[in-house]
Amino acid sequence: MKIPANGFTHAGKFHADDVFATALLQILRPDIKITRGFTVPDDFDGIVYDIGFGMFDHHQEPREYRANGVPYAAFGLLWRVLGPGLVGERQARLIDENFIQPLDLNDNTGEQNSLCDAIGFFNPVWDSKEDQDSCFFKAVAVAKQILENQIDSANAVNRADEKVQQAYRNSRDGIVVLPCYLPWKNGLYKTDALFVVYPSQRGGWSAQCVTDHKTKKSKLPFPQSWAGQPQEVIEQKSGIPGISFCHASRFLITAKDKETALAACRQVLKNMDALPDVAYVYMVRCTGGQLYTGWTNHPAARLKAHQSGKGARYTRAHGAVGFAYIERCADKRTALRREVALKKLSKAEKEVLCAAWQAAGCPGVEND
Repeated sequence: MKIPANGFTHAGKFHADDVFATALLQILRPDIKITRGFTVPDDFDGIVYDIGFGMFDHHQEPREYRANGVPYAAFGLLWRVLGPGLVGERQARLIDENFIQPLDLNDNTGEQNSLCDAIGFFNPVWDSKEDQDSCFFKAVAVAKQILENQIDSANAVNRADEKVQQAYRNSRDGIVVLPCYLPWKNGLYKTDALFVVYPSQRGGWSAQCVTDHKTKKSKLPFPQSWAGQPQEVIEQKSGIPGISFCHASRFLITAKDKETALAACRQVLKNMDALPDVAYVYMVRCTGGQLYTGWTNHPAARLKAHQSGKGARYTRAHGAVGFAYIERCADKRTALRREVALKKLSKAEKEVLCAAWQAAGCPGVEND
């Protein structure tokens, strides 16, 4: 979409929605002239947003909603069209989920949001002599800086992805070693990686647990006996000299060098008590016939979660009928790797597995 030379939005009190929408347009076209008013002129030639009953106004019926039920506001409507061109489809979706949706929700429902409150404080107070448009553009300048930082960060992740994925391809035993600090979470999303080891920006090396994309928890946290303890205690408990720090939440350690960081990760891997005795990889049939793939320790409980809308975003949007496939694995690591392999199959290949599972009597369904 080409941004025109002129834009029009509503006058009066402003909010984060119209402020960030304006900031987005200024980023894409720095010379755009924004006019504020209560009525769009009949002869206005340009982009109209947050007013005027057009494609970027969210005040008319029927309203537009995302798949997760969050209603669009003007900023979200503009970002849906313009965001992918700035940061790519995946990063645009993540920015929408993590940054824009809370702002849209605030504008539509009044749900509390501290950033929206901060932008609102730029409005002149009731007895102020300040020009309202001048206050609006002061707020836009701040919002523009925030949004530019979001965009720069997203593109930095995009640039890092190939290096991270190359390190993953070279990894062993679920331990990914990076040549320098890189934003790695996007590159390792939905992989079977368990730890990331990299040079620390504070000196030495760090090892960090990879988060499960569904539970949002560390797949294999570091031992509780290390958590938040002084260096001498960690060294005594681990038997590994040179581990200087373990976060109280057990997702991060720092060490004197790469080999020490690797030794800490390998010790966790050897402790099979940290892994469930058995795990399952499964496919759930959705109401439209789609197949959702995941892993669990308790299939019956996991299916109930999917059917109640608490299991995963995909099944919340598409419904969950029941299991189409279950495969028992030796442990969580094996299940994670098998999950990745299944997700790479075509729909037709998955259906072959499902048919064979049904022909075998649906083994694993009885698990509770």
